[in-house]
Amino acid sequence: MSISSRTVKGRKQYRFDLRYKSSGQTKRKSSKWYPTKKEALQAEKDFLAQIKQEDAPVMLTFGQIWEEYIADRVSRNLNSKTTADEKNYSIQQYFSDWIAVPIDQISVQTVRSRFAKSDITGLSTNTKNKLRSFLLSAFGYAIRYHGLKENPVSALEPYSYSFDEKERRKTAQIWSPEQFASFLFQMEDDDYSRIFEFIYWTGLRRSEAMSLTFSDLDGDVITIRRQWDQKREEWTATKTAGSYRKIRLPRRLLQIIEEQ
Repeated sequence: MSISSRTVKGRKQYRFDLRYKSSGQTKRKSSKWYPTKKEALQAEKDFLAQIKQEDAPVMLTFGQIWEEYIADRVSRNLNSKTTADEKNYSIQQYFSDWIAVPIDQISVQTVRSRFAKSDITGLSTNTKNKLRSFLLSAFGYAIRYHGLKENPVSALEPYSYSFDEKERRKTAQIWSPEQFASFLFQMEDDDYSRIFEFIYWTGLRRSEAMSLTFSDLDGDVITIRRQWDQKREEWTATKTAGSYRKIRLPRRLLQIIEEQ
């Protein structure tokens, strides 16, 4: 940049000349002539401020970024609709007050303050880490595609499991038949009740139960030979070689199958 001058009818005039970048392109600007050098310098300063403002990325709201991020995950088969619905529910449940906030206005302190509120501190360590992961990915998406400068969630360390939680994770938590009967009593949908009964009494994973067809039944024995992958929406091999197995069904489960 530079200030050039000329003399017209015995009087000095000044203008600025500069090269600048806008939208990734190098451009040149020569201003009109001003009667004083001070005015030319001020005009140059105003012009540069205008260019900076015009080139500043327009930040979408957190809600807009979140919606775009989820749509991208689903379109690339990285999330099933079920997983997307789970994430959307979590955001609506715990971060609805962020929806209309420009994403670059959500700071590290904003994130820390939200996670310090009682409705989140009372959640399990696993759930809190899930929420952190959802947000970390969404803000990362804004960095990659919308010019966000930094990820405020990265300053929030993953939550560590307490000793009691670690011990519980080592031991399978299994309901007693009485506890399970109490759970079924609360169910209002008979179809779901039958599904839960089948899973409880066979010990099947959800993906294994979803994979069963009548062809897997031979008398009172079912064969577990595949599972349903919700993300890819296709059949896949069982989780481990040992997961391929045969299970003899009790009379109650055979009755449920006969009712279908």
